[in-house]
Amino acid sequence: MRALNIEIRLPKMGSTMEEAHIVTWEKQVGEYIQMKEVLATIETDKATLEIESSEQGFLIEQRVKPGDAIAVGGIIGILSDHQGSGDVIRSERIRVSPAARRLSVQKGIELNTIDGTGPDGRIVLRDIIGVPVTMESSESGAEREAPQDTTSKKPLSAMRKMIAERLTYSFREIPQFQVKSSVDLCHVLKIREMLVHSVEETVGVRLSVLDFIIQAVGRVLRQVPQVNVSFCTDPSGSYILEHQEVNIGLAVSVQDGLVVPVIRNADQLSLVEIAKRRHALVSKAKAGTLSVGEMTGGTFTISSLATFDIAEFTALINPPEAGILAVGMARKMPVVVGDSIEVATMMDLNASFDHRPFDGADGAQFMQLLSRQLQSDRWKLV
Repeated sequence: MRALNIEIRLPKMGSTMEEAHIVTWEKQVGEYIQMKEVLATIETDKATLEIESSEQGFLIEQRVKPGDAIAVGGIIGILSDHQGSGDVIRSERIRVSPAARRLSVQKGIELNTIDGTGPDGRIVLRDIIGVPVTMESSESGAEREAPQDTTSKKPLSAMRKMIAERLTYSFREIPQFQVKSSVDLCHVLKIREMLVHSVEETVGVRLSVLDFIIQAVGRVLRQVPQVNVSFCTDPSGSYILEHQEVNIGLAVSVQDGLVVPVIRNADQLSLVEIAKRRHALVSKAKAGTLSVGEMTGGTFTISSLATFDIAEFTALINPPEAGILAVGMARKMPVVVGDSIEVATMMDLNASFDHRPFDGADGAQFMQLLSRQLQSDRWKLV
């Protein structure tokens, strides 16, 4: 009976995904694959993801090797309903998260020496972080004393490569203008002080100033919908895509890159709901477990460097969005109130906008309303 071969193709796992790099094969040639079993781990511009099989059969060919790039829709392997000659090859699979696998390679750690603490014994990031790196050398003393070249070439990861390409496009192709404002956080800080302990006790997360900024940006984007857009081009020409949802992306620094998880319908959420979603998304981003759906669909991004004690900075737009808000740290400053000088806790905000779908007045209106909201005492608390 003739064998039935099934092509395994790289699925499109995000609106901007065009290619991916194979990190590891989780199944080897000869193994029988069940539906929904993980075949391989890939790295895209946004995250490390696992590819699950949509069919079942014997893996008879791996078309790409770890480290190879492949375009969306390309064939990565072949399944067959017949194994062919020989016995079924069965190998014990080490269950490991993509982030843990990547770090283990960087640290030179053998996974079969690690006891996983995740579900079903899965090795997770915390298991690898706690393993010390040991280095041995067989060089003689004379060889060690010889001058060594201290430079090295580090190849770009798929995430680093795509970040470079997207931000180069943002800087080169998008005409960007900036609008800056300073806001007095007195009301925000008072409200946070009243709520922070009760919120932490009831829902287990700590309310932050960033949660107020997310709610404020969401509300203002609903008031200034001309900013909640994307400038798009297709074969028929250019057009403005008006988004019906207000979805706020948060720039989160991760190992060797940056991801932007999305808080959906931020304009409708309370401060407590925003805090819970922010905490969950940032935790998953750090662990490398964000899904594609949690990283797509953003309509505006917030980038904060406040934890690094950065007073102010500008950020590049995350295409295809039309705006990004750069948030600096809060700090006490002298301010003029009437004819006197007082000390207030101020924060600098710097927004970058795409000049193609709207003009400076729209960006200024956005920033004006954002400043008013952040300096008001009107918030949706719970």
